[in-house]
Amino acid sequence: MSNPFSAPRLAATAAVLSLAIGSLMPAQAQTEAGVPTEVVLHFFGGSAADGVNPVAGVVQAADGNFYGTTLSGGAPGNGGTVFRLTADGVLTTLHAFDARSGSSDGSTPRGALVIGADGRLYGTTEEGGAFGLGTVFAVSTGGNYQLVHSFNGVTGAAPRAGLTRVGGLLFGVASSGGIGNAGTAFRVDGGGFVNRIHAFDAAQGATPQAALSLGSDGNLYGTTQGGGLGDGSVFRLSTAGALNVLHRFAPNAQTGYAGPGSNGVVERAGVVFGSTPGDAGAVAAPGTAGSVFRIESTGGLSTLYRFAGVDGAQPGSLVRSSDGRLYGSTRSGGSDGVGVIFRIADAGEDFRLLHQFTTGSRSADGARPNPLIEDADGRLVGTAFASTLPPRFGRADVRNGAGAVFALYPRAPRISIELIPAIAAAGQPVTIRWTADVGAEGCTASGDWRGARAASGEATVSSARVGERPFRLECANPAGSVTETATLTIAPAPTVTLTASPAFTNNRTPSTTLSWTAVGAATCTASGEWNGPRPISSSVVVTPGIRGRNSYTLSCTGIGGTSSDSVNVFRFGEP
Repeated sequence: MSNPFSAPRLAATAAVLSLAIGSLMPAQAQTEAGVPTEVVLHFFGGSAADGVNPVAGVVQAADGNFYGTTLSGGAPGNGGTVFRLTADGVLTTLHAFDARSGSSDGSTPRGALVIGADGRLYGTTEEGGAFGLGTVFAVSTGGNYQLVHSFNGVTGAAPRAGLTRVGGLLFGVASSGGIGNAGTAFRVDGGGFVNRIHAFDAAQGATPQAALSLGSDGNLYGTTQGGGLGDGSVFRLSTAGALNVLHRFAPNAQTGYAGPGSNGVVERAGVVFGSTPGDAGAVAAPGTAGSVFRIESTGGLSTLYRFAGVDGAQPGSLVRSSDGRLYGSTRSGGSDGVGVIFRIADAGEDFRLLHQFTTGSRSADGARPNPLIEDADGRLVGTAFASTLPPRFGRADVRNGAGAVFALYPRAPRISIELIPAIAAAGQPVTIRWTADVGAEGCTASGDWRGARAASGEATVSSARVGERPFRLECANPAGSVTETATLTIAPAPTVTLTASPAFTNNRTPSTTLSWTAVGAATCTASGEWNGPRPISSSVVVTPGIRGRNSYTLSCTGIGGTSSDSVNVFRFGEP
């Protein structure tokens, strides 16, 4: 298969060949390869201990596994779960929350987990705890659970969002509690102590339901569902608790819902980006399907994109990918009405549907997706509240409708190959290093090396044939395959030409001129009747000092090895 990422061939004299892939580009307009492809990693509801219906995304830990929560399910308390999912889809329930009467455990986790400074996973539950108002909890990647804090109304109540890490501290919001029951912002210190740092009010915005995001300026950014001008606000919050409202949303008379709802925002260079789950704009028909917006540092808001239903509806929180663009999902809309995955750039350009979730008798897909993350392989990984696994053996599968974890491969892999050195002598060992991103599942080498290869690695190669030798690597994932080629130049040994004019001397003509050229050499050394270093090409006058034959030799060394040439000059008569 041809390779759309090929770099121009470097000159044969280049010291190093490096085919750099640059930053991850899940959807490059002119260089992407393959068709975005979604793969379900796990369907929930397959066992009594399994959770069901996740409403938050996942987080990837240093061990490469994904960790998340489900809203309900889990034996024996049916209060939701914390789970671990391996990259190949093996799920383990780390903790099942107990929602039964008399339990002080938390229940109903709605927010995503965050990895604390101690390596544990931290989260919140909307209900449960000592006062029934929700909790902050911690769980190790091995499943050791700890109740960190029970909300009491003063610190907040009913947290629906996950936590955000800033250094060794964690910050979050509670949807109610505080002054006037409008919600709070709180901090969790390293010892697990929870301190309220801000109490919301109706003028600023009330009922925060989305996780805070850390901005480039060190401040936290967030949203409220209500208050402001009636339909929520976007705010900036210092880690000390000082709040500044960036924008207040007013209800739209036709949709009745113009604000961010439970969606969060992301900040970049002072500009805030977010989405509304149902924004009609100034003039539109009822049922508008939501929007993507940006708020300038001056506070002005502009709509970047309005959804119309067929392209998605009810967008959730956005995530910024390593390619600089924004990616998101919608809870409904699309071809089957159960959501889509999309991307968009900062100015609203380059909008593209990457995947539409499907239903029907032959569908095996998620439905109503939640916010996404970009994993270490460059995939977009998320959860879906429901699933559409088809019936098996004439009856509905037990997992049908319970939700799923999925991965979207936004493009075929990009491959980076480096040869060190890129020019070598025949048979000289050369190091080849390569890596393929976006979850490359299989790589095959061809050309002057062959066989199956891992997605990344290092090997020693060589070639005995002079010239440009190709080292090809083809890597594939569910979105497609790509082939990249690194070219190793095998240099020949230098060509050395040494002449003497005249080749005979006598008393009347005692001297001769030695002339030489060396092609493919870096250094030359004289020996015989002359000695020492010499330039690559030059001439010199010498006087033979021996009656009879005088031998002159020039040896030159280059990447391809060492070659030499000799001439004899005959002296007649006494010197």
